[in-house]
Amino acid sequence: MFGVVRMIFWIAVFGICIAILSKYGILDKKRNRLFLFIIITLLWTGTMLIPIENLFISFSTPEKSYGYVNREEVKLVVYGRESALVIGEDTGSEYVYLIVPKGEKGWGIGRGLDLKFITTQYFDGVIVSIYQYKNTDEFYVEVMDIDGKECKVTDNQNSSFKILEIDVNGKKQYHYYTYVCGLNKNYVLE
Repeated sequence: MFGVVRMIFWIAVFGICIAILSKYGILDKKRNRLFLFIIITLLWTGTMLIPIENLFISFSTPEKSYGYVNREEVKLVVYGRESALVIGEDTGSEYVYLIVPKGEKGWGIGRGLDLKFITTQYFDGVIVSIYQYKNTDEFYVEVMDIDGKECKVTDNQNSSFKILEIDVNGKKQYHYYTYVCGLNKNYVLE
């Protein structure tokens, strides 16, 4: 849906520009028509990185926002204060992470560029990854037990961890996710 709405918008802009510029005779030359086409194409491509729909569309849930941009099935949502981490799975067992912003009227459209990868640490069969929403104080922590054992994961923020069970080549892995506001060097994970 994301691409279709943008395509319709830019085709309409292109049509309006042709109508206005034709009225004044500016498009009489082939060079000017080509220049207009190139400008519209560059603008269209550039706006694929900027969700202009956030100006006039909001969604009632992070899942609906995610579904507007992605086709994967939503497996887990971790809510933050002003954002949510949505994890989807496609048919090939690939996982797609997207952070969607929360606005005054509902949930906006997230961009892959809004998910900032901070670090990954490896500890005896456990992988810890930390993601940040843009340059805010909103962080998401992911703990993966690649040995297939369920764990009890806690931190010094009394965070509630959500569990996502993943099947990797017939072997179970457990992924634990939580939101942490203002993550700093004093953060402790057990």
